[in-house]
Amino acid sequence: MAEKKKPRSPVNGQPTPNPTLITSANAREYAARSHKVRREKGRIREALLKELDKMYTTNEGEQVDGYTLMAKAAIARMMKNPKYWEIVRDTTGEKPIDKVDMDVSGDAHIKVWFPDDDD
Repeated sequence: MAEKKKPRSPVNGQPTPNPTLITSANAREYAARSHKVRREKGRIREALLKELDKMYTTNEGEQVDGYTLMAKAAIARMMKNPKYWEIVRDTTGEKPIDKVDMDVSGDAHIKVWFPDDDD
């Protein structure tokens, strides 16, 4: 007997997840699960913020807060790995803006403009 093939995503080829139908019978269970996950994420966020507010002593004997220590670590890694350049750039709010200009008259044409384009 041939096995039934699971549908695969056209994007990455992975099997698509089985959709779960939420009904009035199981809605309370899903709401409780969602509440538990949100509560856990909140506890993690509070713990991280508490640690970032603490004062730390660097190897050079300098007293800095967690935010400054995190920034120094990101910059140190940025010098070794080019991916960290993007993380630091995006965190400081300097991510380049991608603009999409649409002209819909009969046929739809999408023009994508990048700041580095000469056109």
